[in-house]
Amino acid sequence: MAGRGFYVNFKCPELEQAVKDIGKYDAKTALKIENQIQESTRNIRRGVLSRIHDVTGYLRKHTTSNFNRLKLEGVVREKAPHAHLVEFGHKGPAPAPEHPTMRPAFEEERPNLIRGLEEAIKP
Repeated sequence: MAGRGFYVNFKCPELEQAVKDIGKYDAKTALKIENQIQESTRNIRRGVLSRIHDVTGYLRKHTTSNFNRLKLEGVVREKAPHAHLVEFGHKGPAPAPEHPTMRPAFEEERPNLIRGLEEAIKP
């Protein structure tokens, strides 16, 4: 964690392989792969937002996503300074249980991402 908010890096071997091999595909297939990653990034953000139980709306307002075509990287961030405490819980003076949003959203989207990548690289 650096600065405000936090990030979690999830491994997806199928995605890593598709990105590694992207130079082997024609431009049309590469574009399909890029579009699938971008769409899944948006869907993960929607999944995170649907799981946030935020009375003030602060967490919801500070959840962002972006997609970098050069790196083929989609990023979903919770930029609120207390987001990690909500996500993982804490044992402070007033302990709070965890309310995960990132991992469940990713795990829900993962099969769609894999299926989309498989369809993109089909001849």
